Amino acid sequence: IVLTPQKYSIVTSALKSKKHVLVEKPMAFCLEHAQEMTELAEKNGCILMVAYDRVYDPALSSFIKLLPQIGQPVFAELHWHTGGNLFLNGILKVLRPENDSIQTQNDNERDDSISKIVGNDKILQNIYGILLGVGTHQISFLLSTLGYPKEVSFTKALPSSDGAFISILDYNTFSCTFTNFFTPNLMDYSEYLIV
Repeated sequence: IVLTPQKYSIVTSALKSKKHVLVEKPMAFCLEHAQEMTELAEKNGCILMVAYDRVYDPALSSFIKLLPQIGQPVFAELHWHTGGNLFLNGILKVLRPENDSIQTQNDNERDDSISKIVGNDKILQNIYGILLGVGTHQISFLLSTLGYPKEVSFTKALPSSDGAFISILDYNTFSCTFTNFFTPNLMDYSEYLIV
């Protein structure tokens, strides 16, 4: 079980030793590392699993069972919004002091990877970081319920926020809007899927 910020070296070492691995999300900061981990797992006959605990949520399981009764979707909307979490931020300050070199190394590795992928646009960097951090849950939720879209038809970062975007996903016979908002100074949380 790999829960540390520096996952890549630990995961690849375990897979080279032919150990099964459960890794906390995000699995990697870049596609190349994720592909390498996947290839190592396949080559060595190992299970490599990302800990997406929400796919085992009873509400999601119930929803998946109800989908055939709903019939063919004509439209879907996934909305996710979160604000700052004072409790979590307080805990992290206790667990990760300001001079925490491991956290600093993790932040630098993450920021370098994100910059290589999206460039120096701060809005895109924030959005990509949010997707790696908590947005992966929503993507996993979408894949579990609606499957893979044919394509992402549209996506737009909203410049008025640190981490807001809207995407339109094309599923051939219907579309899904995916909105993601992060407002660190607002204490709020909401999530829903409408089909």
